[in-house]
Amino acid sequence: MSVPAIRKRGTSDWGLKLLALAIAILVWASFHSEPAAEMTEQAPLEFRNVPHNLELAGDFPPTVRVRVRGRPTVLREATAGQFAVEVDLSQASPGARAVHLSPSMIQAPMGAEVVRINPESVIMRLDARDTSH
Repeated sequence: MSVPAIRKRGTSDWGLKLLALAIAILVWASFHSEPAAEMTEQAPLEFRNVPHNLELAGDFPPTVRVRVRGRPTVLREATAGQFAVEVDLSQASPGARAVHLSPSMIQAPMGAEVVRINPESVIMRLDARDTSH
């Protein structure tokens, strides 16, 4: 195809091109204008990187309440497992401690944002593992 033929094809059918652009803008606007919704979900506490010489002990809640904001379609499709609170214990030492829970500990799905975690902290205890066996 010659350069003049390409130019002619690129500058013809302005009406169809404008219609396609208008449709694309309407689809984009309807997708982004959907109002944000909030929901509360029970999310599991997941303890990662527990040192091999320690073990979790005592009572702590298996789940916490997580308040999530996002588009309704994203929230409807989300499951509790997607909002698991991941607590890194790689630097932990034996004893009891309060662990602060923050939204950054949750990998929320695209289009969702963790607003609040309740309770904001949990008391947990790590005991030295009995290795005499």
